[in-house]
Amino acid sequence: MLTTFKMFQQFTRMQLRRLLMVISKLESDILKLVKDDPSQKEVIISDNQKILVEAPAGFGKTFTMINMIKYWIATGKIKNYEKVLCLSFSVSAANRMRENIESSFKDSYSSSNLVHHVQATNFHGICRNILSKYGFLVGLKPNVDYQNVDSTNKDELKLLPLDERTFIHNEDSEISTASISQKKLYEQLSDYNAIIRNSFLPCNKLPYNAIITLTLELLLNNTQICSFYRKYYRVICIDEFQDTNILGLSLIHILSGENTKLVAFGDDMQQIYQFLGAIPSLIDKTSQNSSIQYVQLTKNYRFKNNKSMQALDSQLRFYKTNLTVTQNNKIPIDALHGTSISDESAQIISFINNHPDNKCAILFSGNSLTTKKLIEKLSEKITLFNALFKDDDKQVKHFHEKALETYLNMFKSHPISQSGVQKYINTVIKSITQDSVTDSLTELLKVFIHKSIIKYSSDIRSEVISTVLSSCSLRQNLVDINEKVTVSTIHGSKGLEWDYVILANFEYHEIPNYFEIRDIGLSNEDPRLIVNSDNSEYIRNLLNKFYVAFSRARKNFIVSYSDLHWEYSYGKPVCCKAHVSPIGYLPFIQIRNIASKN
Repeated sequence: MLTTFKMFQQFTRMQLRRLLMVISKLESDILKLVKDDPSQKEVIISDNQKILVEAPAGFGKTFTMINMIKYWIATGKIKNYEKVLCLSFSVSAANRMRENIESSFKDSYSSSNLVHHVQATNFHGICRNILSKYGFLVGLKPNVDYQNVDSTNKDELKLLPLDERTFIHNEDSEISTASISQKKLYEQLSDYNAIIRNSFLPCNKLPYNAIITLTLELLLNNTQICSFYRKYYRVICIDEFQDTNILGLSLIHILSGENTKLVAFGDDMQQIYQFLGAIPSLIDKTSQNSSIQYVQLTKNYRFKNNKSMQALDSQLRFYKTNLTVTQNNKIPIDALHGTSISDESAQIISFINNHPDNKCAILFSGNSLTTKKLIEKLSEKITLFNALFKDDDKQVKHFHEKALETYLNMFKSHPISQSGVQKYINTVIKSITQDSVTDSLTELLKVFIHKSIIKYSSDIRSEVISTVLSSCSLRQNLVDINEKVTVSTIHGSKGLEWDYVILANFEYHEIPNYFEIRDIGLSNEDPRLIVNSDNSEYIRNLLNKFYVAFSRARKNFIVSYSDLHWEYSYGKPVCCKAHVSPIGYLPFIQIRNIASKN
């Protein structure tokens, strides 16, 4: 008769054999999935320690990233005690990574065993995690709930002595304009953090930049802690690498040891956060490092059935790099042209009504007077989900704070479940003043909470909800709302997709806006983009913004414009003659009016 111990041994061996068989099948399945895409396969099976992947929109970046992580686990490159750290500049991108990984791993054997290897967060998130354990070493008090503040805000700086105020202002300005080197950042780190410790922490305030600068100091001055994290995070995977600023890049360098596998995914064409300190042309600069393997994904899956969209994607990339063209072929862009804003509105409404089963986004370069006039006209005829708010608006921040405060009060001991959703939403509504912005945020909160209950297990659900609310990131749920038509800014649409995208107000003074016109040196007499040595980077930035709008579309991209637009003159609104955006004059673009087809 078998002893209990022998029975346990047999059971364990049987379970191990089963696990090895399934993992072997997982490895085989992954390689089959990418057999027709050599660029994806190259990334997934690469043994290089440092890899840079240029991943244009729609080229299978998420698919490649997830299957790369699965392949590492299946082939034993990630040990049981090691983690894959997935990092991104924004919380929205980090949460999209987390959702995609969790969803994908559910289809794999023992998903909980696989997914526990992966930690997805943003740069501030990983720093908060490290500071929660070792922050006392850099002056943070345990069990103190520090209020995160913006140290560039004049109200936060006015109580500081003039020399400290000047130092913090100059440092933050250099970070936000990407004009500070890593060497200089390290040289000034001690002085910067000293002011944080002496002037902010005693008031229980912790500036956003200081979350990272204090972590940098902690890791630089404590080699054992730094060594632990380098071993613990065996692999670091960066998403949206092009949006990384000097603080994020410095953190990556410190966490990456000699044996760390580092894979960065990004696309310079989608860099539109220069105003937040994104390092210009980071992908291009990094690709020139001979110690880093550079791979460019080559298959456009999003536009595989739309040759015009494929051609426009390719030509925009070529033009941005060279600021010239080598062929005379023009690529048509479908356009809705109105003689007035009312007429433009009618053309958009007609298009939307002709595509009732599809979701559509109407994107704007900014929340200008012309934008407001057009939305007024659209709202008279169709239902719009208004997402034109900015995530850093005071009202938006207040809503997120109340939603988080309410959640933490109601669900201290257990995560929210379906039975508690309506009571939670009603409690949040009672704590805020309702208007069009908070109506939109409330709807996004409902969608997000329901999705979190379905997607996330109870042990991490509250963590996910707290992370999104504390970072004002409800916007990421825009694609999950029921409304068919969403209005948003281009910046607010980053990372999202719709069936049809209409770039409205495709006009001079809108895209480009006043500041872009000034930087590029355009004139009303000649709105074409004339490249010179002083404006080339500004033109590239404008092309990036247009590309982000264009690449949000799954089926087709349309521009709309009017012969008239609104602007302020001496403080009063006036209606003026409008011109098509200078992008419409690019030598490879043909604006094709489709209004008559509707």
